[in-house]
Amino acid sequence: MSGARSRVGIRIMSFKKAFTLIELLVVIAIIAILAAILFPVFAQAKAAAKKTGSLSSTKQLTLGVILYSGDADDVFPYANPIRDDNTNTWESEIGWWGPGWAFKVQPYVKNYGIFVSPGDTSMTGGAWVRPAMSYAINAYIDRFWDGKFGAVQIGGDWTSWTPKPTPSAIGRPSETILLGDRHNSDYGAKWTKWSGSAKEGHGMQGNAPFSGVNWMDYWLGPSEIPNGRSTSNWPEGKEGTVSAVWSGKANFSFVDGHAKSMDPAATNPDLDNLPDKNLWDGSRK
Repeated sequence: MSGARSRVGIRIMSFKKAFTLIELLVVIAIIAILAAILFPVFAQAKAAAKKTGSLSSTKQLTLGVILYSGDADDVFPYANPIRDDNTNTWESEIGWWGPGWAFKVQPYVKNYGIFVSPGDTSMTGGAWVRPAMSYAINAYIDRFWDGKFGAVQIGGDWTSWTPKPTPSAIGRPSETILLGDRHNSDYGAKWTKWSGSAKEGHGMQGNAPFSGVNWMDYWLGPSEIPNGRSTSNWPEGKEGTVSAVWSGKANFSFVDGHAKSMDPAATNPDLDNLPDKNLWDGSRK
């Protein structure tokens, strides 16, 4: 009996069950929900990495400025080329529009790429501003007749009648801005919208430092600093000509060498009523 039973083949039929349309749609919906949750997280992580990279570049450029001053008898580089009042000659044959502070600092950082922020979306520009860059230096001259000054002297033909700050003359080095974000792509686009004519961007030649005045807006380009009480548009708004591309914040470095991210408006919340809070003024004691 057992032998006969062993010869009996039992065929088991198996069937592969396919997904129904509803099950497939549920899976697709779950994947779409996960993607909607994760993609913004990935984007935020990427933006945070770029912000950190820009902050690192800002700090390294600041170190380059400090090293330069150590070799130049406690003098920071001028923002723009200077004119010798005795000989009436310029550092550069093209005067104001020649190589400025970035060219002085470059030998100390030995890298052009460090002048470009990872968050700057375009580095194109006209021949006279090239190479483009993403940062500007603090050459504050608003109310210089009252002895106000920034971190560096503006240069140009104003060297003989504007204060000449030195690192040791700045009363609050940890509270005085040295460099800040000004992205080539942001600056060029806003200039074009503001003036109605194309602007070649923000470059290592012919660039406007942060001056805090509007006297040179159609010359080297707008150079206003933030104004926390302003209701105006760029370049005289709450952010000035700072590029606040990091979720409304920008990266800044200070004369003592540290760097951090801040709301631009907080760097100068109220010039008239809170001048002591103006982080662009190096003359504060």
